[in-house]
Amino acid sequence: MNLRTPFFFSALTLVVAGFMLAAGCVAGSSNGEAPEAGPGSRCDGSCYSPSRYDAGYHDASYFPPRDAGPQYPDGSTRPSSTDVKTLGFDVVDARQSTALDALVLVSKSPASILHVFHTGDGTMDDIALPDVPTAVALDPSGKFAAVGHHTQISYVDLVNKTVMNACAVTFDVAKVAIDKNAIAYAVPKTDQFISVHPIDLNACVDTGVARSNMVGAASPIVLHPAGTALLLADAYITQELQRCTFGTDAGVKCTSTFLTMQSPCGRLWLSPDGTRLYTGCGNVFQVPPDVTFSAPQFAGKVGGPADNIQFTSWAANAKKTVVQPMGQTSTFPGAPPSLDTTIRVYDDSVLTLLADLQLPMMPAGATSVFSHGKFAFTTANADKFFVIVQADPPSLAYALVTLTP
Repeated sequence: MNLRTPFFFSALTLVVAGFMLAAGCVAGSSNGEAPEAGPGSRCDGSCYSPSRYDAGYHDASYFPPRDAGPQYPDGSTRPSSTDVKTLGFDVVDARQSTALDALVLVSKSPASILHVFHTGDGTMDDIALPDVPTAVALDPSGKFAAVGHHTQISYVDLVNKTVMNACAVTFDVAKVAIDKNAIAYAVPKTDQFISVHPIDLNACVDTGVARSNMVGAASPIVLHPAGTALLLADAYITQELQRCTFGTDAGVKCTSTFLTMQSPCGRLWLSPDGTRLYTGCGNVFQVPPDVTFSAPQFAGKVGGPADNIQFTSWAANAKKTVVQPMGQTSTFPGAPPSLDTTIRVYDDSVLTLLADLQLPMMPAGATSVFSHGKFAFTTANADKFFVIVQADPPSLAYALVTLTP
């Protein structure tokens, strides 16, 4: 018998699905709802069931104490408390200002607005933007923001809640960083190989001089806290991490650090102290004190072999890293939910997993749907987590979830 024939795999799938249906562990029943878990049911508490998550979302007392073991079949646990604030707008990009104890969000629908959400008292300030935002970055003080648009960059004073300048540029802005001198480093959205553009946001002048940059368009960049270099994950060559330095001619020169087995996967995040670099594939690099002369070195990996990271932030005092996994879907019957329905907390020094916290369901009419994490932030002591989520259809609403572990 040829085990590679389509007939064999089809028959095998039917047999496996039949066993799963008999056990009652397929997420869904004849009426389109998941089988209820618990004593007396076909699942007896061992199967994944959206209604079980739903009950936990509406009633915290439904769940036994944390020391009773994992609360979900995927091994994740429910936080001790959860607060969900529906936002009423989408979130294009987000950053955290520790100086203002706030999250900075930019949205394009229903309007182009920069939102400053104060995590301490739950209030929000709205600052109208001149155009649809594509990216946001905060300066080292956390009190000023650069917002990328299609053909301009806005300079925003977060304390006085004003747009100080809107500088026209000759390209669509995909990614942006900003230093303490109000110089924004912008990456164009299109073309195969481009230059990083330094834009003086006070004078609205492109101060850069092309210096043989070979950077893929829309490549993510981060500014080292010392202000001496940029790190860039090439969006075209996924095995390439670039280090960009500043010349006396005000240009930006990017040089390649070729990586083979430790790909940045086109995404990266730098710890506030500039010592740790997390990348899209979960690969972690140690950043040397003088990054202008020495390249980051591979330090390990977080997550499973195939896990991808969507966003990363840090609890500086607790020495912990919060990771928002990227969504992964499966059509196999009974498959667990997408990885972006949890956030993960790691020990930043040894990269071990400390917690895997489940995100809540979100109401959608008479039912509830999964929420998928987009951006995850935390306090310096890791005693609270703030996660921007989006609900599954038909809702598709965005919300800010506050988790207390």
